[in-house]
Amino acid sequence: MSWWVWLIVAVVVITVVSWPVAAHNRLVSMQITVVEAWRGIDVELERRWELIPSLVEVARSYARHEADVLARVAGERKPSRVDANTSNALQQLHDRVIAEQSASESELSVALNQLLTVAEAYPQLRSAEHYRRLMEALSEAGDRVAAARRLYNGNVTRFNAALRSFPTSAVARFTGIDAADFLDVAQPGHSGVPPVRAGE
Repeated sequence: MSWWVWLIVAVVVITVVSWPVAAHNRLVSMQITVVEAWRGIDVELERRWELIPSLVEVARSYARHEADVLARVAGERKPSRVDANTSNALQQLHDRVIAEQSASESELSVALNQLLTVAEAYPQLRSAEHYRRLMEALSEAGDRVAAARRLYNGNVTRFNAALRSFPTSAVARFTGIDAADFLDVAQPGHSGVPPVRAGE
């Protein structure tokens, strides 16, 4: 055979061998992006949770029961840290973190909504400057969480689409890479953060 036939054979062999490696590396890179996007959500959630103790103290003199429920919910929150440097970071996220975080945020939402309902009966609480500032901060934190959640879900969409596209799907099956979970909002009107009415 002439040299150009050997060249064509060499190019085909190199392509066949290198393409799965490149596809796998692309999927791993997208996995890391998904995990990093989740960490962005977690940072914003942490900032929001840090406002709760102050809100508890302000509300305690007006609505002790609701403030105590809020304090209990805040005290039970578990950190949702995922180590992005581990090979199974996305699996950690898939297996436990999203479900735990969703349950924790849902419980907080219920407690805050109870407090907001009770605050309607206490004009002094609603007009307190510290309460208003806290509610504004919670509202801003909610906006940041929503933006981080949109970024995360967008990355999940791109990753899952790449994962399901043939022939990349064959590489994913062979290497055990699974689809990522969306951070969906289960409750109607619930955006991952409690609705707050600043300035009331």
